[in-house]
Parts: sequence; structure tokens; C-alpha cells
Amino acid sequence: MAAANPQNRESEETQRITDKWQDSTKDIWRRSTQVWSDSKDRYHQATLETWHRSSDSLANSKNRYEQSTAEAWRRSSMTLAQSKERCQQSTMDAWQRSTNSWKSSKARCRQSTAEMLSRSAMKLYQSTNQLQRLPHGQTKTLDNQIETIQPSESTPSLPSSLQNQTSLPSEPASQNSYPSQSPSYYSSTGSPQSVQSSEATISSSSPQPAEAPSQTPTAPMPSKYHLIDPSSKEQKQDEQIRDLLNMTDHTFFQLHQTRQLQKAKSVLLGEIEYQWIDSAINDARRMSQDLAKLLEPHRLDMVKRKGKISSSNKKRWKNEDCQKAYEKQSRLFRHQESLDKVFAHLQSLSSEQKNTPVSSPDTSPDSQEPHPIFTPELDAVRPVAELTGDAVFAPTPAELASESKPGTVIAELPGDGTVAPSEPPRSVPKIIITRTPENISVEYLGSPATPDQPYHESHEMNEILGWKQTRNDVRLHQSASLSNIIAEMDNARIK
Repeated sequence: MAAANPQNRESEETQRITDKWQDSTKDIWRRSTQVWSDSKDRYHQATLETWHRSSDSLANSKNRYEQSTAEAWRRSSMTLAQSKERCQQSTMDAWQRSTNSWKSSKARCRQSTAEMLSRSAMKLYQSTNQLQRLPHGQTKTLDNQIETIQPSESTPSLPSSLQNQTSLPSEPASQNSYPSQSPSYYSSTGSPQSVQSSEATISSSSPQPAEAPSQTPTAPMPSKYHLIDPSSKEQKQDEQIRDLLNMTDHTFFQLHQTRQLQKAKSVLLGEIEYQWIDSAINDARRMSQDLAKLLEPHRLDMVKRKGKISSSNKKRWKNEDCQKAYEKQSRLFRHQESLDKVFAHLQSLSSEQKNTPVSSPDTSPDSQEPHPIFTPELDAVRPVAELTGDAVFAPTPAELASESKPGTVIAELPGDGTVAPSEPPRSVPKIIITRTPENISVEYLGSPATPDQPYHESHEMNEILGWKQTRNDVRLHQSASLSNIIAEMDNARIK
């Protein structure tokens, strides 16, 4: 019994420990399972919260992006519309300004042309009034003098519209006759290429032809000068400068000859030709003066050193002035070509000097003064005044197209029969209309009875031309002095 009791106690103790271990294990498992379940719930809840937050943030970002995109598109559309409106407005403003400027320019041009036509009409009126103050005998004598003029053999036959108008009337200018319409100075097409000015040359009964120049200018010598080479080492600096100085002197001589020939042929030149010739002469003179101004310090140095230049000027010429002189010389060559064309054109006009007004040997050449040439240039302007008298005007450009050589048509401009006793009798002027296939030149000459009363426009033009002539004479004198100095330097160097 005693032995069985310890065993029972051990078995109970073991059973008790086993139960305790099982209970503790169950408790640990239960607690771990509960903790795992709680962790799982918390993780799931956190995941859901994170997902919801990211979804909300994505939705907000998407909404903000769509809103900003829509706002940017709206702003860009509004800006584009405003820019388009501003562009259209500026275009309309510019077009309106250009239209207004064109209209004002056209109006000014028409007004200036109308004023020129009015002045020419007034001059014709003044010339017509001279017919009223002469008796029948003097008019008939002047008619006989003018009828002696015959066109040259090379002159083609006149159109049928003018063949019945070339003979002068033998009756005195006592009848009043008015043309039904003002004479048209323009072609029917109205294009600037077909516009040709029909002009009348008014001269007195016995005017003296313009005084011929004392010397006929000779053609400019063909240029024998060549472009300098800035990189050349064969030609010395003083030789290059000397050649350029000689070239400027030669150009000044060409300008002097061309200007003399232009003055001698000024009666035969139209307004556009005169402007073209002046432009060519002024361009060549300006470029020659620029080149001479560049060479002036070296010229003075050569004068001081008897044809040589100092080392400092040599360096300056080699580094700076040589390239500048090369560019100016290149441009001067181009201007010389234009000057040669102008001179050839002026020489080609020598055959047209025969178509001058009727002259008489008893009138002094000093009694005539050159007057400005009137050439209408607009194709949409009509004369502003009706011209009285049975005047014969030049044919239209369509009739001129069939002609190839110049001819002369002489007609009388009769007055209206009224007599002004306050003025003394004057000589009877005539209208001499010279037709050429290219253009029709007009010149308004004063009466020899009043040589001391030139037109106001002619007086102003003569003053301007006299001032230009004085200035050109001074420049030509300076260039001649420069040529003499260089020639003396060359002679001294040769000796």
C-alpha cells in the first residue's frame, strides 16, 4: 500500500503538470490567434484606408488636371481670338491708312498737274492776247515769214487729220473761235507706258536761236584705269595712290564735259531724261568726291615729300585705306558706266537740234532766256481751262505709233478780237508743234519785245543753275590744280 501511494502521487503530479502545460499552451495559442486576427484586421483596415486615400487623391488630381486643362484651353482660345481681332484691326487700319495716303497722294498729284496745266493755259492765253494788238499788215508779214519753213526731205507725210491744218490762214486774227473740247494730253488707254505729252512750243515772230556753246564737248576718253589689288605686292603704295588721283581727275573732267553737253541740249530733254542725267552726274560726282576725300591726306603727304609717302601713311594705306579705296573705286567704275551712257545719249540728240523754233537774224541772242519745260505725267487728269483759238495740237499716241521720223506742224493761235489800249503793240507769236515718235518736247519762250521780263519760274531756275554752275566751277578748278600738282611731282621725280 505504501509502495502504491508514491506511484499514484507521481502519476497525479504528472497528470497535473501535463494539464497545466496543455492549458498554458492553449492559452498561448488562443492569445496568438487573437493577436494575429487583430493584426490582420488592422492591416486590412489600413490597406483599405490607404487605397481610399490614394483613390481620392487620384480623383482630385484628375479633376484638378481637367480643370486646369480646360482653363488653359479657354485662355488660349481667348488669346487667339483677341490676337486675331487685333491682327484684323491692325490690317484694316494699315489698309485704311495706305488707302488714305494713296488717295491724298493722287489728289496732290492731280492738283499739281492741274496747276501746271493751268499755268501753261495762262501762258497760252497771254500769247493769244498778243494777236489782238497787231494790225492786219504785220500779221500777214509774219505769216509769210513762217510759211517759208519747209520740213526736211526725210520727214514723213503727216496723218490725214493734220494735213488740212498745216497751212496758215492769211486773214487777220479777228474772229472768235473756241474749241468744243479742251485738248487731250493723254492716250485713251490710260496706262503710264502709253502716256505721251503733247506740247506746244510758243515763239515770237523773229526769235534768235539759243546761243551755241563756245566749244563742243568731246566724248570722254575710255577709262584706262584698273582696279587696285589690296593684296598685290608688285605695285607700290604711292603708285596706287597716284593712279587713283589721276582717275578722280579724269572723272571730274568727264563730269564737266557731260554737264556742258547737258546744258547745250537742255531744250531737247524731257523732265524724266533731265532727272536721269542729273542722277547719273550726281552719283558719279559724289563717289569721286568720297574717293578724293579718302586720298587727300596721302596727297598732302606726297606733296610735302616730293611724290613719296611716309612709313606711317604706308601702314595706314596697307591696313585700312587700301581696302576702302578698292570698294569706292569699284562703285566709281559702275557710276562711270552710267555716265558714259548718259554722254552717248546726249550726243545722240544732236540730230534733233534742227527742230528749233523759227528765228530771225535781227534779234540778239541775249534776248532769249531758257524757260522750264512742262511735261504732264498723269493719265487721269484733264486740263482745267478751255483754250481759246483754233490751235493745232500734236496727234494722239495712236497716230504717233505709225510715224518713225520727226515732222513740224505750224499753226496760228488767233485771238478773240478785243483790243487793250493800255499796252503797246507786240509781235505776233506762233505755235510750233514738233512731233517725234518718242516724245513731244515743249518749250515756252518769251516775246523778244519784252526780253527783260522772263517768267518767274524761269528766273528761279536760272538762279539755281547759276549757283550750281559756280559751285561746280570751284570744284573743277580745285581738281585742275590737283592735276597740275601731280604732274609737277611726276616731272620732278623723273628728273
